[in-house]
Amino acid sequence: MKLLKKERQDICVASKALESWLGPEGIAGGPISEKKTLSIEAEAPATIYEVEEIQD
Repeated sequence: MKLLKKERQDICVASKALESWLGPEGIAGGPISEKKTLSIEAEAPATIYEVEEIQD
């Protein structure tokens, strides 16, 4: 998590915005249909990483 906060601060900010928007009830699975539409803007990273799963 520390690495994510260091390398991709924008993702952490967006995550906090989503958590705040959902609130405890939304996080617990409660209805969110009455909430305003959430819009989070973030810039795409300059470097694109591809992850490939390798079976052991």
